[in-house]
Amino acid sequence: MESKSEATQRVQPTVLGSLDLTLSLDPGGLGHATTVQFQAAGGKVAPEVPLVVGALLFAQHRMRMINDPARLAAVDEIDAACRALREGRLDRPSPPPNARIAATYHVELTANGGFRINVQEKIAGILSDVAGGLTAGALATEILSTVREPYRTFYREMLEAAVHYWRERRPSLIESTWVWTLALRRLDQLVRQGVEGAGEPQTCASCKALRPAGFACLHCGTEPGAGGTGVAEPSAPAGTSAPLAPVPSAQVGASQLSQPVRESPGEAAESVTVAPAPASSPAPEASSPTAAASAADRIPERTILPAQEKPPSAPAPEEPEQLPPAGLLPRGLAFLVDLVISIVVATFGGFGLTTVLLALNAISPTDDPRQFASAIVVIFFALYFILGWTGGETFGMLLFHIQVVRQDTRKRCGLLHAIARGFGYLLLLALGLLVFYVGNEFDNQVLVFIPSGTPTDDAIRVIVGLISLYVLWLGSGQGIISEPMRRTWADRIGKTLVVRQKSAQVDLRSKP
Repeated sequence: MESKSEATQRVQPTVLGSLDLTLSLDPGGLGHATTVQFQAAGGKVAPEVPLVVGALLFAQHRMRMINDPARLAAVDEIDAACRALREGRLDRPSPPPNARIAATYHVELTANGGFRINVQEKIAGILSDVAGGLTAGALATEILSTVREPYRTFYREMLEAAVHYWRERRPSLIESTWVWTLALRRLDQLVRQGVEGAGEPQTCASCKALRPAGFACLHCGTEPGAGGTGVAEPSAPAGTSAPLAPVPSAQVGASQLSQPVRESPGEAAESVTVAPAPASSPAPEASSPTAAASAADRIPERTILPAQEKPPSAPAPEEPEQLPPAGLLPRGLAFLVDLVISIVVATFGGFGLTTVLLALNAISPTDDPRQFASAIVVIFFALYFILGWTGGETFGMLLFHIQVVRQDTRKRCGLLHAIARGFGYLLLLALGLLVFYVGNEFDNQVLVFIPSGTPTDDAIRVIVGLISLYVLWLGSGQGIISEPMRRTWADRIGKTLVVRQKSAQVDLRSKP
């Protein structure tokens, strides 16, 4: 007689469903949204199960692939969506007006001894890291605001168990974010008993993740009240449940699923994937009182402690944190305005002060007034930007409703951060000039066989100039386009952010 493992190996993977995710992005950088189209491929489980499991595995897949800034931004968005749901203020997002499709993902969920996903990605005009982070973050809001109970609560609890872990590190390819035996047991409990009286989540004593009240941690398996790392217990045998209603394989939206059907998820092996539910035999539509009582006996009653989401600390102001980063267009226009103003102010100020000092005989006849005037011009030019950033905005930023804030507190930049930001731009300019100087020296000292003034020599000098400009672009505009927080090299050195002012955000959104 063949072994169980040999029989399992010959079973072909079963497609349980597929998700088509579309990331819509506002060209001005004001917002983004992810829309979901779900297609069920079978009727063995309720349609919400492959939808939720596929969304969770997709988020884990993106956390493994994207860079750290995109991962942290996605985790913050997921955390905010979970908090908003628990506080009863989560609304379904809508694609921003005049939005363009920046990325699409086709996620296929299969089962063969475990749930697995295959992801096909299509990117249009955006970096893969940025698109993956934005899609994973907005997907949580979309699912939480559309899927019905008890699957919504289960999805939220799974995300809350992963937020702290994903914020601390990028999950590897050989470890799972959740203990799936406990996760499926929790799903079975929610389906049978409902979400009434679920209580506020508590903080796991081992991994500091949020866990369901009175239930083991879905991330590390630590039991309530245990100080060390807990071990996930085997799933209890599934009781009698309602027959699973078949689901048509038509493409539907996430909010257009059929009525929820009660099912028993069954056991799962503790691995990166989760074992599929076995086919259950037909049973009455409602579980008997004896089955409900046995399910309650398997889950001991525990005291619900107050939620401990964060250690007590002085919270940062809420309003500045919600301001979106400024895009390339307003920042570029503001810089051009500031560049013109600073040159005019520095020129008139430098040569004007030099003229006054010459009239007062304050400059020695042996000193060169032109050198003194040039030094004053540079000082005035730097002070224009430093003092403007210290107060939060220059005149150009004021015109285009953007401001400079500290990255950690979202407050005004301050003098020290403004000086560090200016030092970052100075280093970038010095690097561009260094590349230009080295390129010209290479042309003059190495490529001596090319006569000066010829078209070939002119072409080489143009190439050197373009390379220098590209270095400047890498340290400025490239970061604004590709980074989720839109930071340049100077912003990284100064630990600052350039954000849109609240008034500008409201005015733009109020337009028809």
